[in-house]
Amino acid sequence: MPTSPEPVVLVGGRILDPRGGAVPNVAVMFESVGASFGHATTADKAGRYRIPLELGEYDVYFAIADVVYPGGGRVLISPKTTTMDFTLEGVHVRGVVLDAAGDPGERLRVGVSQIVLSGWDSEVIDGAYSLFIPEGTYTFEVTGEDYQTIFSTSSIPVHADTTLDLRLDRFPVKGFVRGANGNADEGAYVTAGGVAVESDAAGRYALYPPPAGIQVRCLSHDRSVLGRVAGPFTITDPTTVDFDLRGTSWAGTVRHQNTNEAAVDCFVAASVGAGNERRSAVDRISDTGEFHLTLEPDLAYDFEVWGDESRVRLYQQTLVATADTTFQLYVPSVTNP
Repeated sequence: MPTSPEPVVLVGGRILDPRGGAVPNVAVMFESVGASFGHATTADKAGRYRIPLELGEYDVYFAIADVVYPGGGRVLISPKTTTMDFTLEGVHVRGVVLDAAGDPGERLRVGVSQIVLSGWDSEVIDGAYSLFIPEGTYTFEVTGEDYQTIFSTSSIPVHADTTLDLRLDRFPVKGFVRGANGNADEGAYVTAGGVAVESDAAGRYALYPPPAGIQVRCLSHDRSVLGRVAGPFTITDPTTVDFDLRGTSWAGTVRHQNTNEAAVDCFVAASVGAGNERRSAVDRISDTGEFHLTLEPDLAYDFEVWGDESRVRLYQQTLVATADTTFQLYVPSVTNP
C-alpha cells in the first residue's frame, strides 16, 4: 500500500543577537537527525525566517556568507511547533566608509580577512555597513565589487558592539556609460588600476583605483561594440570619466564565394592598437549572413573575417572608420583542421 506523506509544519521565528536585536540575512539550516536530507532558508532584514518541516528531530546550523556559525543545537519539530527563535553569540560592528575627500563610499564592501571568516562581508549602502561576527581580533578590509582590497586596518580586538568608521586613502573615479544605442549601458565593465566594476541599470559606475598614472577602460557587455580608453590620469581629487560607446557603424553581409550561402561559421573583427593596448569589436555572422560593429570614429582598423572553429583568417583589410559603411564580403569556405 502507498505510504501517506509525512505531516509538514510551517515553522517561523527570528534570529537574534544576545541583546535581542535582529541578525539579518542569516542562512538557517535544519538537518534531519538520522537521515540524509535537510532544509534551508534565509532570514530577512529583520531576522525573520519561515520554513516548512516534516515532524522529527533536526540539528540546526546557521551561516553568514557561507560561514557556518554556532548556536543552533538539536530541536524537535512536533505538530504543535510553530514558533522557534534562535540567539547567536556575537557582536555587531557598524560604521561608515568615507573616501579620501570625506564623502560616503559607493559600490564597496567591508569584510574581515581571517581565513576562517573568508567571504564574511557587508555591502556599503549610503556609506554605511554592518557586520555581525564572533568576538575576536580582526583585520577589516574594504573591497570593491570585484573583491580587490583597496584599504585594510591593523588588527583590532572586538569584544563588544563596536562603531568603526573607515577612511580610504583613495579618491573615487565615477561616471556614466552611454551605450551604442544612446541609452544607459547596464553591465559595462569598467577597470582602472587593477580594480573593476560593472555599470548599474542607470549606466553609472564608481571605483577607487590607486592614484598614479592609471587608464580607465570601458568594455560594453556587447562584444560588437569597441571598448574605450581614457587617460592616463593621476587621481588627486574625485574624478568624473564618462564614456560614450556610440560611434561609426560598420555593417553588412558575409557569404561564401563558391555557394553564396551565409558564412555562419565565421566571425568579423575590427581591431586597433597593439599588444596590451589592442582593442577589438567582434560579431558572429548571423543566419542571414549579417554582422554589425560599432567603432570609435577616425581610427585605422584591421578589418578581418575569421573561420569560427578553424581560426583561419579569410579576409583582411586596413580601413579608417570615417563614416558609416555597408559591406558585401565574399570569403572562401572554411576547412576545419
